[in-house]
Amino acid sequence: MAVGAGDSPQATLIPLSFLGGQGLDPGKDFQVLRFDQLSGKHGDHIGGERDAVRRCFAGTPTPLV
Repeated sequence: MAVGAGDSPQATLIPLSFLGGQGLDPGKDFQVLRFDQLSGKHGDHIGGERDAVRRCFAGTPTPLV
């Protein structure tokens, strides 16, 4: 599961909460790949979200270090 900034509701918090509600456990049932950019920007997280989508479409969903 590719996610964006850790404090972004739409890019991380809601998707992980939904999967948790389905009984899935991060690290056990699936890997979380974080594209954590611009945390603390109060909703302006487009960098991490964009990178996550680009890497998934490229077939290489691993975070850039």
